[in-house]
Amino acid sequence: MESTYRKRNYARHGFGMDWRKNKGKEDFVENVVKQILACCIIFLILFVIKSINLPATNMIANKIRSTLSYTVDWKNSYKSVTAFARNLNSINEKIFGSKNNKQEVNNDTKTDATKQDTGTNEQGTDNTEPVTDPTEIIEKGYVRINQEIAAPLDGIITSTFGMRQHPLLKKDEYHYGIDIDGKKGMDITAAMDGEVLETGYNDSYGKYVRLKHEEDLITFYAHCSEILVNKGEKVKLGTPIAKVGGSGTASGEHLHFEIWKGDKVLDPLKYIQLPLDPNMPD
Repeated sequence: MESTYRKRNYARHGFGMDWRKNKGKEDFVENVVKQILACCIIFLILFVIKSINLPATNMIANKIRSTLSYTVDWKNSYKSVTAFARNLNSINEKIFGSKNNKQEVNNDTKTDATKQDTGTNEQGTDNTEPVTDPTEIIEKGYVRINQEIAAPLDGIITSTFGMRQHPLLKKDEYHYGIDIDGKKGMDITAAMDGEVLETGYNDSYGKYVRLKHEEDLITFYAHCSEILVNKGEKVKLGTPIAKVGGSGTASGEHLHFEIWKGDKVLDPLKYIQLPLDPNMPD
């Protein structure tokens, strides 16, 4: 009985599979034939309508062509979606890989993040992106200053704001302020009410003072011979803050003066009035 039962089960299973295969083939052939007949009928109707050449028939013909085109587009979209679904597993494998690959990717990511934090590459050399120089942002127009402002030194302008040839380096460069001629030891005064933001020295500007003011304004005074104020000290317009000198890279005793609004450098001659040196080069 057990042998007979297994035989019938096997035979029934085989018959079912064969029947489904044959049924599938018959359905496929039947569908193809139906589609061919439908296409023939549509094109025949389209040909007849087009040959009549009336506004109404032309409109119908255009509508049929539009519908056929729309159907074809949807078929192409369906094929694209199907192809994507078939390849989804392989795409995931390529992106994520095996569990081991995932771990390697995570480790590599952590290593890269560490490199970025330290700013060095594997050889230990500096790999940090240079910080954008704020002096590259130049305000060529007029920015209104809503507070009293005065010239920090009574003298003549020997170099204006803008492109110029450096008097010592003999190369064209942008001059971010103005140069005011003066004698060594003359008082340099605060151009506006404010607070001492910084004092210091560097090779280019020599001894300098930086003041901060209301409206996000900064004034800068360079090439001083002596600094008279300290960081954090409050100053009023006209308060002496330094003495004229020629420290740093300077061709003589003078004051280099800049005005900043946030990250924009302004032309001081738009806000103060001083005579120009008639012998100043263009």
